[in-house]
Amino acid sequence: MVNNFNSDEIRKLTENLNEKNVRDFAEHHLSENEKRQLNEILSDKNKLKDIMNSPQAKELMKKFGGRNG
Repeated sequence: MVNNFNSDEIRKLTENLNEKNVRDFAEHHLSENEKRQLNEILSDKNKLKDIMNSPQAKELMKKFGGRNG
């Protein structure tokens, strides 16, 4: 079972996101509404933590060599 991400791990993840790549991807692939939603999520640590603790995110982390509890 994959453990929940703690606040420090969430902070490190957000610090290590390549902001330019996220903006470039959003600019070319997302609608205005999707861009707004993405910005809201990335700027809200609680929302981001909820997403990172979702079963889907845990499974992705497991597949890509992240922590697997």
